[in-house]
Amino acid sequence: MVRKERLRPGMTKIDLVVTSARYDGETGRVSQARAYERWGQVWSDILLLDRSDLVERINAGKKVVTGGPVGLPGEFDVDRSVRLADGKWLVADGGSPGRDDLGVPTY
Repeated sequence: MVRKERLRPGMTKIDLVVTSARYDGETGRVSQARAYERWGQVWSDILLLDRSDLVERINAGKKVVTGGPVGLPGEFDVDRSVRLADGKWLVADGGSPGRDDLGVPTY
């Protein structure tokens, strides 16, 4: 018999965990990001999202955070919330305004 794993308390309020990003060399904006998305009680495999996908999710009211997977699938170390600053910059809490700054590793 397989025991069902449930999400840790607090993880049900998170919709997307960004683990790494790729920045455009000319503009300094995020061009692509690797992320996991919550689908009900389970998490997706790694997704590749472009900048417009991230902005769309934030504008739709989704809770987007930075972090990384640990332990069991669906377990994450959560670092910071991601928001849209001045309507155009993707910034993690504590990041530099005036440019995209998620504070995650590049790939």
